[in-house]
Amino acid sequence: MKWKKPTYKRILFYVLLLLLFLPILQKQFKIFKPKPLKGYIEKMEPAELTDSTWFSGEYQAHQQKYIEENIGLKPLFVRINNQREYSFFNDSRIWDIVIGKEGFIYTRGYVDAYYGNDTISRDSIFTKVKMLDMISDTLRKKGTELIVMIAPGKGSYYPEYLPDEFIPTEWEPMPNYRNYVEALNGTDINFLDFNRWFREMKDTAKYPLYPKTGVHWSTFGEFRALDSLVNYISYINNCNGPDFRLNEDGIGYGKKVNEGDQDAEYTMNLIFDIPDFKMAYPGFYYAKDSTTCIPKMLTISDSYFTGIFYYYRFLSEGFDDADFWYYFDEIHTLEQNDTVSVAELDLIPEIEKNDAIILLCTDGNLNRLGFGFVERAYKEYFLNDNSTETSTGGE
Repeated sequence: MKWKKPTYKRILFYVLLLLLFLPILQKQFKIFKPKPLKGYIEKMEPAELTDSTWFSGEYQAHQQKYIEENIGLKPLFVRINNQREYSFFNDSRIWDIVIGKEGFIYTRGYVDAYYGNDTISRDSIFTKVKMLDMISDTLRKKGTELIVMIAPGKGSYYPEYLPDEFIPTEWEPMPNYRNYVEALNGTDINFLDFNRWFREMKDTAKYPLYPKTGVHWSTFGEFRALDSLVNYISYINNCNGPDFRLNEDGIGYGKKVNEGDQDAEYTMNLIFDIPDFKMAYPGFYYAKDSTTCIPKMLTISDSYFTGIFYYYRFLSEGFDDADFWYYFDEIHTLEQNDTVSVAELDLIPEIEKNDAIILLCTDGNLNRLGFGFVERAYKEYFLNDNSTETSTGGE
């Protein structure tokens, strides 16, 4: 049968009409199951209709935004738009994401830390470390060891893949990190420089310590850091601590990358995956006997401890307590799922009940090391009216 020209127009009209109504049909009947979006999604509620919101126009404006946010097939439309941005312009619609060379992904904090865009003064760093030294000395006399850990950052670990357009005219690499290392090395504070250690192991490590499309150390990198931390806690407490061992036969190694090792790519919400290199996922076992000491540990950290806290179940076996204070704000414990705010605590008794306090921070957050812990602990110990005796002992 020979099709007439008007028939083509009619077919095109019906196709376009279907496309226009498809989001409405999807919203009503859930015809498709699009892949949900990753990352933080703020749920928007419908506007409340009142005389004031109607006549002010607030109701109409809110409802328009609500319909746009809840339109059918929105996840698919978002992914198509994000994929277009990445594939054609090598860019991301997420303001914090930086697309580097060869598909390496960074967040701006690590780029800024490497190029010194987040630099704080050298004097302020030495002042904070002096406060930390006084806090550490006071805690040590009470049987609690303070450990400062600087984790690697994606920018300092993979500077060769940073995009050229971010290079400043004049710059020095990692000024905050270098000043903190100098200041900490001049004190008796327990200091673990995993930033330097990881960069030194970069070309010799058996498995990748940092992923391509994620912005935290790899699952295997977490294991190396954790193993070293456990041994160090045993050393400074002069006891036979838990023995955390790698099971070589239990290492999964391949291109199937878990969500943690491509966390930045997940937030980009693309249609197609960015190719990754092979990653390792270690098996491990825990050796202890009647002579093993079981310490109490508190970690105050950014997101670099999140994977360790939730992935490595050894924390519940190797430590009497192993609480995690996320950004010195949310308290996460092994015994409960609900979080409590640090602001609600009586700080001094809470920190002094531990054998070790870990202050963990990646180089991208060194401009706010401790996330308020240093300032609050210093105030509690040395500036409160009842702190005269403690202050004298700390000095």
